[in-house]
Amino acid sequence: MDSFNYPDSESEFNDQWFNTQSYSEYVESFDEQKQKQSDEILIIEKSLKDGKPDLRFATDNDLRKTLMGGLAVINVIIMVTAIVGAVSVAREFSKGTIRLLLIRPVTRTKVILSKFISVVIWAFLLWVMSLILITIVAVLSGNGLGLFNPVYRVSGETAVAGSFILYYINSVATLFVPVVFVATLSVMWSAIVRNSTIAMILTIITPVVYSQIVLNDIGDMSMQTATESILLLGLGIYGLMVYSAIFVAIGIFTFKKRDIKN
Repeated sequence: MDSFNYPDSESEFNDQWFNTQSYSEYVESFDEQKQKQSDEILIIEKSLKDGKPDLRFATDNDLRKTLMGGLAVINVIIMVTAIVGAVSVAREFSKGTIRLLLIRPVTRTKVILSKFISVVIWAFLLWVMSLILITIVAVLSGNGLGLFNPVYRVSGETAVAGSFILYYINSVATLFVPVVFVATLSVMWSAIVRNSTIAMILTIITPVVYSQIVLNDIGDMSMQTATESILLLGLGIYGLMVYSAIFVAIGIFTFKKRDIKN
């Protein structure tokens, strides 16, 4: 960290006109960078001692790198899920089949929940099949090395090795939460506006509007992926799950209360 010219006191820091954060925020940021660099050194030392490269130093023929890179397909799945969810309920209205659907001996709650669940299951199957295809292609192309090499993390003041397979499964599960979030958004908007195009647009822009207005995030959202724009909402995984439940409840309430006119 010596390569940085950090001010030694709060007064010196405040005298710098280009500061965009408070001194306490600066100190916190500096401590985080310092800890991150310290942890990275511990991981490098442990990796060299074991003779097994950490994931961040994986070569192009390392299956771990290929699998983790393949997770980027989640951005496509999120966009497709938004489209499918937006169409799910609105299509019933546009085709006039909503009345036929509601004359069955099922409640409106079950109808909207079945739409939501079917979208989530469809997205999950697409997610799993995409990852399986990526894995098969990677293995057939010769990128089968390194699968059983560990992923290192820092525990206390030492670096420990963990299973890459468990790390990968955790990453797959974590990244699917934004898909469920988008499914709830799209189905909710589809039930409210009853127009698939408008529902899809509202589904895509809702996270952006929230981050820029509620969180005052003035960053360039156009440079972020679909997943990043959702995960950077500051809600966390559990927060996304709570909001998903709320959006499902709103969709059910709206669908139950509004009259069917067509």
